[in-house]
Amino acid sequence: MKKIIVVALSVALSTVALAQPQKAPAQAAPEYQFTVVKENPTTSIKNQNRSGTC
Repeated sequence: MKKIIVVALSVALSTVALAQPQKAPAQAAPEYQFTVVKENPTTSIKNQNRSGTC
């Protein structure tokens, strides 16, 4: 019975010892702006019979 208590306490203490301290909240980073490198024109789908999509 004492072994179970010792093991339980050692596991509980080891998890507390490995806990990471809280970090200060980081400042909000500026939003990323996407740029268009190459734009492909879109066309309407004329027939989906052989388009290969489900």
